Amino acid sequence: MPGRLVIRRWWAVPTRARAATEFLLGTGPGRHLTERADAETRARVRRTLEDRLRTHETADGTVRLLSTCWLVTADRPA
Repeated sequence: MPGRLVIRRWWAVPTRARAATEFLLGTGPGRHLTERADAETRARVRRTLEDRLRTHETADGTVRLLSTCWLVTADRPA
């Protein structure tokens, strides 16, 4: 039966903000968003992202972010 489920969970990266920044900027979306920027802009993005991620660090150094995703299913009528 078709339906929709919205899932809200904490996304935890078991690392500090600096390593999380490198990870996120090294993924496809992170690379895509910064690949055409000049070096100064990339450095500013890196600093800003790391600063923001640092505000989500827990006492043990884990970066925790609230994440939401949709799981959508459908049926094709015969």
